[in-house]
Amino acid sequence: MFSEKRIMRKIALIVFIISIGAEIWLIAPSIIAHSLLKLGFPSTAAIFFNDPNWKGLALYKAGRWDEAAAIFKKSNSENYNLGNALAQNGQYDEAITAYERALVNQPDDEDAAFNKALLENTLQKISIPLNKKLSQPLHDSPATKIGGARDRPKTEENPGGGGAGLAAG
Repeated sequence: MFSEKRIMRKIALIVFIISIGAEIWLIAPSIIAHSLLKLGFPSTAAIFFNDPNWKGLALYKAGRWDEAAAIFKKSNSENYNLGNALAQNGQYDEAITAYERALVNQPDDEDAAFNKALLENTLQKISIPLNKKLSQPLHDSPATKIGGARDRPKTEENPGGGGAGLAAG
């Protein structure tokens, strides 16, 4: 009888340890990914992210805009981020379309409206070669669309900042 209790305790302990290990196995990649992203290693962080929105964000921050756009295209809720990735990748017409979809889903999204207008105005003024950068930065904050507050940079039209965007940089 004594040995049966002892065996049952050992089995319970093993099951407990296995369950803790399983939780750590599931949670650890996310913790590692977020830490790497905060430390400034977005390409490496992208490897560890399981959530496609965070993976797209990490790829975007790494300057891998075509890969980020491919991930954001799979999500209907990520049109703003898709627009930013496409614009950074030089796909301006597609970016405008993505911003339009973002505004259909969220008509008061000031950043999507600003970026859409910026691209439309720039494309009207001059013909932009696909490899040329825009002269004015986009309001660029994909992380905040996943969760967090955005701050608009100071501009001539908005000298106090505030609002909802973060200049690319």
